[in-house]
Amino acid sequence: MKKMVEEAGAVVTRKGEKGCEVLLILSKKSPQVRIFPKGHIEAGESTADTAARELAEEAGVRARLLGEAGTVVYEFRGKTYRVVYHLFEYIAQCGTAEEGRDPCWFPLENASEILPSVELQELLLRTACSLR
Repeated sequence: MKKMVEEAGAVVTRKGEKGCEVLLILSKKSPQVRIFPKGHIEAGESTADTAARELAEEAGVRARLLGEAGTVVYEFRGKTYRVVYHLFEYIAQCGTAEEGRDPCWFPLENASEILPSVELQELLLRTACSLR
């Protein structure tokens, strides 16, 4: 039986000039792909704490937790990953993004087309209902 890799991630939104925008970063494992900030849960950390920490580390962003957005399970290079995503509202830039992550804001309508998997697209679209 494969070991499950537990992670947490952040779906971050803000009000832009043309409506709701979503933050996406470049993947470390596939640098041509944009994803939500996410990472491994450290000992004693909640999934919400992990999501906020990864957001600050990878994108240099501070945000307010709004609630849980959903869970995505996927396989990558022989491992199974379970990622609990949390919805955040952007507050401010709090530092510099991790090198190679290139955080960018995308209009809500475009962000779902950019995400690499149906599971992430569906997660964003389910979450989007509460953002409009």
